[in-house]
Amino acid sequence: MLQNIKKLTLVVFITLLIWVWADRALDEELAGITASLSADPSASPNLWVSFDNDSSAHFRITLSGPVSRITEVKRKLKDRSLKFGFLLDPEKEKIGVPTDRYPLDLLGFLEKNVEIRKLGLKVKSCEPGTVNVTVLKLAGKSLPVECLDENRLPVAGVESVDPPRVEMPVPENWTGEQLKAAVRLTGKQIEQARLDAISVRPYIEIIPGSFKYSENRVQIKLSARQERLQDYGIPATIGFTLSENLFGRFRVELTDRGPSMIGIKATPEAKTAYENTSFKLLLFIEDGDTKATEAIPRELVYNFPPEFVQKDEIRATQQQPPKVRFKLIPLSPQSQLAPPGS
Repeated sequence: MLQNIKKLTLVVFITLLIWVWADRALDEELAGITASLSADPSASPNLWVSFDNDSSAHFRITLSGPVSRITEVKRKLKDRSLKFGFLLDPEKEKIGVPTDRYPLDLLGFLEKNVEIRKLGLKVKSCEPGTVNVTVLKLAGKSLPVECLDENRLPVAGVESVDPPRVEMPVPENWTGEQLKAAVRLTGKQIEQARLDAISVRPYIEIIPGSFKYSENRVQIKLSARQERLQDYGIPATIGFTLSENLFGRFRVELTDRGPSMIGIKATPEAKTAYENTSFKLLLFIEDGDTKATEAIPRELVYNFPPEFVQKDEIRATQQQPPKVRFKLIPLSPQSQLAPPGS
């Protein structure tokens, strides 16, 4: 009896070995998996990492392993319960600091990844094979806070910033104008700050599009500059802008020139400067407009003096710019002009 049990156990064990061997012998590949690499947030807070001047790197990998494991990964990718997002700790990878454009071997990095090993798979290939890593050492600095609008222009009428400075880690080699923190205010936030102080978090932009925010917030209060703006009516003179491809070959005919007057809110100085511009509204003509068979509708652009726009001292009364309809009329060969600079 005991001998029969031992024989049965041996048979079961050998059968399991055969199944495991068969599963591994039939390794399958799974290609084109989207993966990403970003800085490990648990790494040293005094280091800042970027990948080819971006906050993360994106690449594609090919995995290989037993059919059962590949099938499971496919299922998890499909239901989005699995994502291949990897983290880089420059100190663990022994990347010197500071360093610029360190070529990280992605395949070598991924081959050591514990999470992939837990899946019972291995990385067969990676495209691209390397990514350039930049690591900067950060140092704490006291930075003044500046207020910007959505176009990154200074907001006029800043009454108070409390506190006026924030402590933030910045690259050690930053000097001069770089040593500033900013708050970016939307139009709605600007209107709110004119009524009462608003709370926002300052940030620095180490590379374009990559922001590091302060842990502390500041209170922004703007002066009620709207009280200085008065209502005015201005004659709606229209100017045309067109490329050298169209200049001298077509004339613009307005079939509907829109309103004869436009309403603005402005300081007296801004209103005077606007009146002194040659054209109060601009119509931008596109090269493709020559293909139109009917009159073209288009919004006009207010030709406000930029220096007063930046100071929020001039704006249109209407939310929507006025519209016109126009046609491009070809000039006869005899009356055509040579384009500028020819």
